[in-house]
Amino acid sequence: MAGVEADIQGRIALGPVDWVFAMRSRGRKLGQLQMSAGTIDWWPAKSRDTRTTLTWRRLAEVMEGAESNARPRTRGRATRRPR
Repeated sequence: MAGVEADIQGRIALGPVDWVFAMRSRGRKLGQLQMSAGTIDWWPAKSRDTRTTLTWRRLAEVMEGAESNARPRTRGRATRRPR
């Protein structure tokens, strides 16, 4: 993932001040991720009026469900699934 960096040492305290991350791909803003003690919010780049809010518990449920639908990553050439 070129252009993506995170170097976080230790724990991050989420409290009254939110952590905000501007998410970009190839220089184009995709949206903004806002983390607080109670929720995680996604603000799409094209719509500042609409956001998606999840509790941390709900985010874990969504990600665990997505894990079963995820395709395994391969190195080198992509392989086809057997039929």
